[in-house]
Amino acid sequence: MRETNQAVGVWQYFEVVIPTDANLLGWDLRLTNVTAGSPQLYVSRDTLPPGVAGIGSSSTAWPSGAGTTAPADWSGCGGPLLEVGMGNPLQPGTYYIGVQDGMDVSSYSLVSRGSGWRVTAFR
Repeated sequence: MRETNQAVGVWQYFEVVIPTDANLLGWDLRLTNVTAGSPQLYVSRDTLPPGVAGIGSSSTAWPSGAGTTAPADWSGCGGPLLEVGMGNPLQPGTYYIGVQDGMDVSSYSLVSRGSGWRVTAFR
């Protein structure tokens, strides 16, 4: 999904529902084609971001209401990204993605890789 000229400080939200019968190893979520600003990516389970922090690299479950930020691409060549494995801490359920830039107008593409789910945008 492409967002162009998202206003400063405005949240753009996306919903992803991971079904209980999802047969996958994990989820790759990232901002690509960032052509303006420095948008930040947040993900929360069952609630709109920013959620209560609580998902760490050693978490094996993603509790309802908990969230995390997506760090910058380790290579320094891309936007924020989040990669989580099923059961480490990803679980079937509803996840809300929030993107915001508190300093600049931003333009980016949100890419979600997994099988059998749809990303829905709303404000």
